[in-house]
Amino acid sequence: MWWTDYSRKVKCHLRDDYGFIPMAGSAVLDPTFDSVPDGEYPMTIVEGKLDRVRIINGHIHCCNFDEEKA
Repeated sequence: MWWTDYSRKVKCHLRDDYGFIPMAGSAVLDPTFDSVPDGEYPMTIVEGKLDRVRIINGHIHCCNFDEEKA
């Protein structure tokens, strides 16, 4: 999956799962937000892996997966 596709999916989860309202006029498939509060927003994007997405100062920090047990 391309990084841009992953980023779009994260933003759609923020809208659909966490209820943040996108800015007027932003695309349905690629929403943008005025602001999302800092915090951790767990979501599953790919292959059933839990990504603990963090918003810090308006920036998305993703790919924070739990380490797999050996």
